[in-house]
Amino acid sequence: MKVGTPKLNKEIKAALTEAYISRDDRRVNIQNQIGASLSALEKALTILLGEEGSKDGTKCQMIELVSDAGRLLADIHHKNSETRRSLVTMKLNKKLKETLTDTSLDGWLFGDKLDERVKVAKAIEQSGNEQRQTTHSINRVQRNSAEVQENFKRPLRYHPTKTNMGRLKFKPRQRQEKERKRYYNGRKYWRTSRK
Repeated sequence: MKVGTPKLNKEIKAALTEAYISRDDRRVNIQNQIGASLSALEKALTILLGEEGSKDGTKCQMIELVSDAGRLLADIHHKNSETRRSLVTMKLNKKLKETLTDTSLDGWLFGDKLDERVKVAKAIEQSGNEQRQTTHSINRVQRNSAEVQENFKRPLRYHPTKTNMGRLKFKPRQRQEKERKRYYNGRKYWRTSRK
């Protein structure tokens, strides 16, 4: 028995860049090595089960160890497939992400008949957009018919307040304008009051 690595669907591969495809290929190579290890363990387990039982119980211990190693490798193989799926879906359309992640793993990374699932998801999305567009057009008509408020500016953000000394604090913009008045042609000048 050979444990196969799920292939990347053609529809998905067409939407990815070369960098994503090469990263997925590296993960496929790792997954192929894990699959080969699982196949070797499966053969060893088959040989152990085919032999006659030993009296000292070492055969049972060997079977348990080989079985545990096989389960661990199978879990790593499955998690690697899930990682590949999540890395690929990061690059794809976020609206189709749910459709892609709901598929089951089989010979293909996103399941068989992916093109049909994508078509159904797009049709559902399109009908939802049509429903939303009719709602927006109704709201626009109601908004245009309503009176438009003439005073659309917000109130001032900073108000001058008195400090502890009784002087006024100025808004930041007023302070800048006040500072500018003190400078003339790059030189600071002082106003002197002469009578």
